[in-house]
Amino acid sequence: AKLDSSGTQEFFNTAGGPGYDSPLFGTGGITLDSSGNVYVAGSIDGTTGIRDFAGNSITGNGGNDVFIAKLDSSGTQVFFRNAGGARYENVSAILVDSHDNVLTAGTIDGNATDFAGNSITGNGGNDVFIAKLDSSGTQIFFENAGGIGYDSFGAMTLDSSGDVYLTGTIDGTTGIRDFASNSITGNGGNDVVIAKLDSSGTQEFFNTAGGPGYDSPLFGAGGIALDNGDNVYVAGTFEGTADFDPGMDVANLVSAGSADVFLLQLTQAAPAAEVEFTSATYADGEGGGTSTVVTLQRTDDTAVSEVLVSITGGTALGGNVDFDDGSFPLTVAFNATELTKNVLVP
Repeated sequence: AKLDSSGTQEFFNTAGGPGYDSPLFGTGGITLDSSGNVYVAGSIDGTTGIRDFAGNSITGNGGNDVFIAKLDSSGTQVFFRNAGGARYENVSAILVDSHDNVLTAGTIDGNATDFAGNSITGNGGNDVFIAKLDSSGTQIFFENAGGIGYDSFGAMTLDSSGDVYLTGTIDGTTGIRDFASNSITGNGGNDVVIAKLDSSGTQEFFNTAGGPGYDSPLFGAGGIALDNGDNVYVAGTFEGTADFDPGMDVANLVSAGSADVFLLQLTQAAPAAEVEFTSATYADGEGGGTSTVVTLQRTDDTAVSEVLVSITGGTALGGNVDFDDGSFPLTVAFNATELTKNVLVP
């Protein structure tokens, strides 16, 4: 509904189905773009008997679907999109960027349909999702992440380039995948997630923090913040011993009681040093027979940096090279002053 400054109603529109329908609750549950168009998100219940804000019949996916709708300043519906699966989904945030694209995020059934009608393969239980639609309602991207248990969305925010930062929780130790479908090892219980996707939906980082207990960020608007340098701030609670280092190092905090409050800052990484790849083949290698040493060489040795190396079917061997036995992909860590690292591939 819209009322003018004197309280006179300008429009009153409804949408929903035969079951329980709800809007996004809390601060930020409705937002406007630069032209005064209004965006609203929430959940609708059921498969049939659903109507959008224009009175059109909508087919749901069963259970509770998430929806996002746009109405112009006079209340005329511009678009109405829904997504979901057979179970309960909810939307927890909605934002409009500087180009009047709309982003929404929340939790969705592991196997579901996105806002464009495409099938989504989940990770079990409920996944965290984030989606972006343009001003006409065309889906730009829809990404999901999570584990085999129940995962929850926390909060999101945008930087000046339109990149999106979000928080949430993921459940479990194994079976977890990030927004790029990479396998992630959790710390057990519920971990805090902090992730960044660029304006096209490509994941730039996916960091976890936590321990074997229940660890959670602050939920709702303001649960994640950026400063002028786009450094990231997240607050929440943790139990027992929890590791808050997003990389290979360990930075354990120990709670004084059942659960303590944490405040975490992640700084923007310095630009990665250029890495050049060369290879050489030799006979009677350590792997037996002909093997290849892949040499990673960078042009700047002043900073600590990491490179993810992925070779299909390869195995990183130990010995006179830099890594113990292990499967690809592996993370190659350069210390300051190091220019080269070697990986032996049989």
